Amino acid sequence: MRVELTEDQALLHRTVREFAAAELRPHAAQWDREGRFPPELVPKLAQLGLLGLTVPAEFGGAGLGMIGAALAVEAVSWGDASIGLTVASHNSLCTGHILHFADDRQKAAYLPGLAEGRTLGGWCLTEPQAGSDAANIQTRAVRRADRWVLNG
Repeated sequence: MRVELTEDQALLHRTVREFAAAELRPHAAQWDREGRFPPELVPKLAQLGLLGLTVPAEFGGAGLGMIGAALAVEAVSWGDASIGLTVASHNSLCTGHILHFADDRQKAAYLPGLAEGRTLGGWCLTEPQAGSDAANIQTRAVRRADRWVLNG
């Protein structure tokens, strides 16, 4: 399918690609060898709006549509596929689920911190015996006093 980019989309892609060329690509192999996620990137990703791609501006996000978000993730992934996956999962599996399923109070509580990089979203699902079948996972989260304990 051929998609004609708007000027804003082309600028977004070019800007993120330049960031990836300068900040990601030169270090990607080393980060892979070390098995390390570079936490110092989080504020830089947030500053570019990459941690709130589809989050509405009212919650501190970039408010992009899916084409803009896909362009941004593609450009990040060109620089480092692992960082691209981090950006994609943060935006889809974390902020995306909050956007689609949370109430207004929850959105106001969580989306600004996620979009601004104060919090990095994660998603835990796969287990050796269950794969990604959520109905068969063994891990459980139990609230104990002021914290959560994960076992499984």
